[in-house]
Amino acid sequence: MFDQFSRRGALVVIFLTAVIVGHPVVWASHLLQSDTNPDSFPLSTYPMFSSSVPEVYGLHHIVAVGRDVPEVRVSKRYWTVGGMNQARGQLDKAVTAYRRSGRRQDEVLRGFCEKAARRIARLDGAAREEFAGTTKVQIVYSKYHLKKYFLSKDKDPISRRVVLSCPILRSPSERAGAEP
Repeated sequence: MFDQFSRRGALVVIFLTAVIVGHPVVWASHLLQSDTNPDSFPLSTYPMFSSSVPEVYGLHHIVAVGRDVPEVRVSKRYWTVGGMNQARGQLDKAVTAYRRSGRRQDEVLRGFCEKAARRIARLDGAAREEFAGTTKVQIVYSKYHLKKYFLSKDKDPISRRVVLSCPILRSPSERAGAEP
């Protein structure tokens, strides 16, 4: 009886081991051979690796513009502190609050815009040259075709919408004439 139990127990252990070890191996080999999963990290659960990337991507960002000058991207250091992802999150949250408020004057979004405009107005030296001729700061929502953006020299957005705009007041007379 002990021999029969040992054989049966051994067969159960072998079967369970084969199922436990074999199932993930079969699943992974199916993913690796599948044409529908072009991801190079097929076992990853992070959305960055497992989600499909859209052809068109939209984002909020801040630019300085002028009449006869090219647009200048405004770095996060002019309007907030923290890292790039934190700054993008703050800007997205502020734009969402601005839209929900019925486009009334949202303090956070207007604060970002005015802070960037004030800092640009106070620049000197090479940094001042970068923003020469710009007259206002705009918070914009732009959509880009990702393949064109990264694989060619076409960096222009497909569409752009201005969310909020603030003047860059460089001279004391401009600052005196501005609304408080």
